Amino acid sequence: MSEFSFASINAANLGEWSDESRIDAFVTSMVTDLGAPLIIAIQEIGAAAMGDEPVKALVADTIIQKLAAHQWAYHYADIAPMPETTGGAENMNIRCGFLYRAPVELRSLQQIGADSPFFIGSDELDCVASRLPLVGEFVHQNDVIYIINCHLKSMSLKNQTKKQAKKQRNQQSKVVAEFIEAHDLKAHPLIIAGDMNDTFNSKTVQAIAKIGFESVHAQLKYQIYTYKYQKKPILLDYILYNEHFTDVEGAIAHINTDPMNERRYSDHDPILMTGQLCSK
Repeated sequence: MSEFSFASINAANLGEWSDESRIDAFVTSMVTDLGAPLIIAIQEIGAAAMGDEPVKALVADTIIQKLAAHQWAYHYADIAPMPETTGGAENMNIRCGFLYRAPVELRSLQQIGADSPFFIGSDELDCVASRLPLVGEFVHQNDVIYIINCHLKSMSLKNQTKKQAKKQRNQQSKVVAEFIEAHDLKAHPLIIAGDMNDTFNSKTVQAIAKIGFESVHAQLKYQIYTYKYQKKPILLDYILYNEHFTDVEGAIAHINTDPMNERRYSDHDPILMTGQLCSK
C-alpha cells in the first residue's frame, strides 16, 4: 500500500488571457489548500487559436513556472484540441488536462468519444460539440492507475434547450461507462473525476457510479457543494474511485463559491481525495 492524493478543479476558462493575480491564486490554492496532490485533474483550461493547428494551452507553462517557485516540480499534459471543437466560450478552446508530479509518471493519454456524436456534436441528434474526456494512464510505485478527467455537457442553454443538454449529458456518461467496461479498467486503480454538471443522483452521474464506484463526497458531513447555481449551493464536481483505494478521505475547499474571497480564481471549488493505494 502507498499514500495517494488527487484533486479535481474546474478552472473556469483559465488561459493566457487571465490576469496574473488569478493564475497566482490558482497555483497558491493547489499548494496550500490542497497540499500539492500527486495528480490534479483540471477542466476548462484554454487557449486562443493562432491558426488551424491544435491549440496548445500556453497558460500551462506559466502554471508550471509558478509551481516551481513554490518548490514543486509539476508536469502538465493534455491532448490539444483543434480550434472551436470543444464548445464553451468562443475561441477559448477549453479542454481537460492533468498536472502531476514525482514519483508519479505518465505512461499514456487518450480520449473518449472522439467518434461519438454526443461529444463531437450532431444536428440530427440535437447535440453540440463538447469536451472529450481525457484518460491518463499513470504509474505510481509500480502500480498502474487510470484517471478519467471529465467535463460533461454544461447546463448552459446556448443552442440547446435544457432538456436537450441534459439528454446529451446523460448519453456522454454512458459512453464513459461503456469505455470503462470495454477496456476492463476496473481491474486497476481507477478514478473518474471532474465537472459532471449534474447532481449525484442524476442519470448522468449514476451511469458511472453504479458500475462500481464510491464518491469522495460521501466522506463529508457538511457543506457538500462545489458550485452555486442561482445562488444555491450544489455539488457538480466529483471524484469517483474503485475498490483499489482504501482509507479514503475527502475535502472541498470553499474558496471560489464565496464571492467575497480575495483568493477566488474560479466559480467552482476544488475537491480533494487522499487515501491508500492498494495493489490486488
